[in-house]
Amino acid sequence: MRKLIAVLILSFLVFNFSSSVLAQSPSPKSRQTEKRVEKMEEVGDRFSAVRRERIANFSNRMVIKLEALIERLEKLIERIETRIKKIEESNSDINLTDAKEDLALAKKDLEDTKAEFTALKGKLDEIINEDNPKEAFKQVRVQFRLVMENLRGVHANLVKLIGDIKGLRVGNK
Repeated sequence: MRKLIAVLILSFLVFNFSSSVLAQSPSPKSRQTEKRVEKMEEVGDRFSAVRRERIANFSNRMVIKLEALIERLEKLIERIETRIKKIEESNSDINLTDAKEDLALAKKDLEDTKAEFTALKGKLDEIINEDNPKEAFKQVRVQFRLVMENLRGVHANLVKLIGDIKGLRVGNK
């Protein structure tokens, strides 16, 4: 009877310890899923890096384009100023107060847009290095779109101003 109880206790202990050891060791399927998950994370990281690089390239191209556009608008404002001065010198009877006010407003709008643009350039690195590149690209596009719309507004105001100034209209004598 003692032998039987000893055998039962021994078999019970062996069975309990062996099952816990087997349960703790990873099965071949779990190792495969772990490798698959690691592989997917690695691919996702590479994909995110590629997206970040593309966002950075897009941003750099847009910065160059917008800087050139701002320079062209500044040059246009200078030309309009010199044209207004020439008109005043040649004919003092012409009332150019509205043109001067519109020009001052366009200058102010351009300066505000330049301030927004420099703030955007400062935030670009932060936006690009966010965790979600897709959302970061949306933010970058929206910010650049706002700056572009402001610059288009400044340009439209300058074109209207040019049309309003006597002496710059085609066919006017």
